[in-house]
Order: sequence, then C-alpha cells, then structure tokens
Amino acid sequence: MAETKKLKMVFSTDANTHLNLTIPNPKEGLTLKGVREAATSMIPVLMTSKGAKAAALDRVVLVTTTEEELQ
Repeated sequence: MAETKKLKMVFSTDANTHLNLTIPNPKEGLTLKGVREAATSMIPVLMTSKGAKAAALDRVVLVTTTEEELQ
C-alpha cells in the first residue's frame, strides 16, 4: 500500500476568483499557523494565468491518498 500526501492551498484573487496551489509531499508536522506565515511571503508573487494576483489565503487542506493494488 502506498500513501501520498499533498498540501492544497486556495487563495482568493483581486479578480474575485480563486488560485489553487498544490504542493506534493509536504513536510511533516505542518500547522495552519505555519502555512499562513509561509503564504504571506508567497502572495506577492502568485498570479493566475490570466493575470489575477493572489490577495489572501482562504483555505488549506492536507490531502492524504492511499493506493492499494488489487491482486
């Protein structure tokens, strides 16, 4: 059985849309406070493909997926 994790960060933009950022294999022990602090430094450089700039972090989700091969 293989388990993978990814961190999904959802930002609101200045165009009233959302920007999703997914980070594979995030480090263990992440906290909401730590992710919010990191997001603060990321927001100034994040932009959608249509040019909308990230404005604020709205949501953070840690997604864990387990794959089991059937035999």
